Amino acid sequence: MRGSGLTIDKGTKMATPTKESAFEKHTPSILALIIVALLTWVGVTLNELQKNSATTATEMSYIKNDIQNIKQQNRSIYTKAEAQSAWGEYRKDMRALEERIRTLEIGGK
Repeated sequence: MRGSGLTIDKGTKMATPTKESAFEKHTPSILALIIVALLTWVGVTLNELQKNSATTATEMSYIKNDIQNIKQQNRSIYTKAEAQSAWGEYRKDMRALEERIRTLEIGGK
């Protein structure tokens, strides 16, 4: 009977205890140590991943706030189209003033 720690004597047909080798004696302890080491590694790894996830979430929050601030700043920026429109209005006003000056100069002579 292997695995039970007993052997059957063929002559007496009685079970007698067998000596376990050092390997057989320490195998459960070694397996338990390996399992504990793996569980510890998994725990530490999960803890690090959780910290990294929290850090990433915080950084993403800051980035979202920065993007919102940039969008607000862009809304209040004087755009090229607005500048061109204003410049066109200034040019019209300048032409009108030049025309008035010419009219006054001709009328004053």
